[in-house]
Amino acid sequence: MMDDQPLDNQPDGQLEPPAPPPERYPFWSYFDLVVFFGFSFPALLLGWALVKGALTMLHIHVAAAAVEPVAEQAVGYVILFAALKLLLQVEYERPFWPSLGWKRIRIPWLWVVIAGVSAGYAVVFVAKLIRTPETKNTLTEMMQDPTSFWVMLIIGITLFPLCEELAFRGFLQPLLVRSLGAVPGIIVAAIPFGLLHYHEYGDSWRHALIVAAAGAAFGWMRHATGSTTRCSSWPCWRREKICSAKIQTKHPNSIQTSIQTNGYGNRTRVYTKRNLVVQSGFIWIGPSVGSAIQCRAGVQAS
Repeated sequence: MMDDQPLDNQPDGQLEPPAPPPERYPFWSYFDLVVFFGFSFPALLLGWALVKGALTMLHIHVAAAAVEPVAEQAVGYVILFAALKLLLQVEYERPFWPSLGWKRIRIPWLWVVIAGVSAGYAVVFVAKLIRTPETKNTLTEMMQDPTSFWVMLIIGITLFPLCEELAFRGFLQPLLVRSLGAVPGIIVAAIPFGLLHYHEYGDSWRHALIVAAAGAAFGWMRHATGSTTRCSSWPCWRREKICSAKIQTKHPNSIQTSIQTNGYGNRTRVYTKRNLVVQSGFIWIGPSVGSAIQCRAGVQAS
C-alpha cells in the first residue's frame, strides 16, 4: 500500500541532521583586536632592539639613512604578525592568510590593473585639489641618498603596505562591518589608517585625509571582493609621495632631480617629459600588472 510507505527514504525513527549554521565571520573578537594592536608597540620596540643589537655586535655602520629604521620596522612587523598567526592558530585553529582575506579575487585581471592605476591618479588629483603641501617629513629626511631612496621605494610599496592592509582591512574592518554595517565600518576603519600616517607626512591633516580616503577605497574593494589581495592599488599614495619627494619640476619641459652624495656635493640629472612619463609608467603600472597576475593566479598560502 502506498499509504504504508514512508514519505522519505530514511529508515523509521531517523531524520536528516539539520544543516549546520553558517560560520561566523569574523570569528575573532574585539578583545583579540585590542591584544593585537596593544602588542604592536612592544613588537616594534623588540624589532628596534634586535636590529640595533645585531649592528652593534657585528660592528656594522650603515651609512644610508633609511636602511636601519626600515630594517627595525620590518623586523617589528614580522614579530607582530607572527604573534597574530599564533593567536589565530592556537585560539581558533584557523589558518593565517585565508582568515585575513588573502585569497584569489574572482574578477578579470584587467580590472585590477585599471582600478590600481585609477586609484593612484585619483589620489594625486585630490591631493592637488586640496593643495596638499610638500613639507619636510620623515620620508623626505630619510631619502637624502640613492640607497635610502631605493630602499624606501621597494619596501614602501611591498612589505609595509602589505602589513597595513592585513591589519586594517584584513583584521580590523571585518569586525567593524559586522558591528556597524558596511559603509560605517569601512569609514571607521579608514580613520585610524589615515591617522597612522599623520606624523609620517609632517603632521599634515591633508595627507592624513588623502590616506584615509585611499583606505576607504581599499576597504570598499575588500568588502566587495572579500579579498585583501587587491595589492595593485594599496601603495598608490606611497608611490606618489616617494617620487614627489625626490622629483621636483624646475622647468615646464624638463624634470630636474638632485641626489646628495657623500662628500662630493650634489649630482644633478635632467629628464625630459618623455623620460618622466616612461619612468612613471613603470612606477604606477608595473606593480599593478604584477599584482593583477598574482591575484589571477591565486594565493596558495595557508
